[in-house]
Amino acid sequence: MFQPRIIGALTAVGLLTQSPFLFLATGALLVWSALLPKLNPFEALYMALVARPRGLPRIDTAPPPRRFAQGMAATFMLGIALALLSAHATVAFILEALLVAALLALIFGRFCLGSYVYHVVTGRLAFANRTLPWRREAMSSLPDYVLHNREHWDKQAPGYVAGGERHWAAENPTWGIWSVPESEIRMIPDDISTRDVIELGCGTAYVSSWLARRGAKVVGIDNSEQQLETARRLQKQHGLEFPLIHGNAESVPYPDQSFDFAISEYGACLWADPKKWVAEAARLLRPGGRLHFLTNAFLLMLCAEEDETKPAPERLLRPAFGIYKMEWPGESGIEFHLSHADWVRLLRDSGFEIEDLIEIRPPEGASTRYGFVTLDWARKWPTEEVWKVKRK
Repeated sequence: MFQPRIIGALTAVGLLTQSPFLFLATGALLVWSALLPKLNPFEALYMALVARPRGLPRIDTAPPPRRFAQGMAATFMLGIALALLSAHATVAFILEALLVAALLALIFGRFCLGSYVYHVVTGRLAFANRTLPWRREAMSSLPDYVLHNREHWDKQAPGYVAGGERHWAAENPTWGIWSVPESEIRMIPDDISTRDVIELGCGTAYVSSWLARRGAKVVGIDNSEQQLETARRLQKQHGLEFPLIHGNAESVPYPDQSFDFAISEYGACLWADPKKWVAEAARLLRPGGRLHFLTNAFLLMLCAEEDETKPAPERLLRPAFGIYKMEWPGESGIEFHLSHADWVRLLRDSGFEIEDLIEIRPPEGASTRYGFVTLDWARKWPTEEVWKVKRK
């Protein structure tokens, strides 16, 4: 929000002085920024005054919606300057009022009028309308478990920064708590290049980064703004740019049949209601589109201790029937776990054809940071499972 605040300050001075030359100069700077985004003077100022002194990464080039918004703001600025120079005070006042309203909406309401118009004129009306302030996801309308998990993961986010950085830097993807190589479970389809992809519950978005590097057009959505802050920093650090949405994966602001592939590794597949997120994935996928997700194995959930620092014993601790929403003691999040029969029924009822179920067995010598299961246990019984399904 550095540039909008600078523009807001310049606009305030312009309103007080009614100087056409100030509006003219600011408009010219905005035109320059929109046409030559790599030479944006506002971003250069940000780097000199904020980023470099604090050791922050360089800002990526502004995407098309932001440049379109800069062009719109420039049009208002230049229109005000011309109106003032030609003594059309009423026209200047109307343009100033519209400019102030747009700036206030951006700075305080996080609503960018220019980006909204860009999405409308490029044929994405449904997506644009979902960014309207009165259409946004209201906190009070979210289910209790979504709010609980949002708070939980905002608190947990600092503990996942190092892992996110490590995964972003990795050349070869590894999966789950045992870091199983991609070559063993093939979570990523071979034909992912140029495909439209969404990661449901992206966290620090390292999975999205792996997909983007393989040529996919990726979108990530996550319930935790703090996790997304890490993701955005790593995007800038690694020079990768793709949309990141703060929201509930049970209600994604994209039209029907927007994607060819959906993926979740301990994301929505664990922390969202399966009856809702699976139906949403089916809505988002085109016919023939695939959904791959990795989550805890059902057997492990029957044996796991309530104290996550204690490893699972070699005996059942809870019944298999009736498990769905699981709340652990203490400050843990709210998880969702289904039996294989329930997963099969839900996926088929949602319009999916099941292609594969992989029960992961970690290799000898594997290790994990988590204390709720040992390697010896995981070599005998599955601790994680991968589902691969196709939209009919």
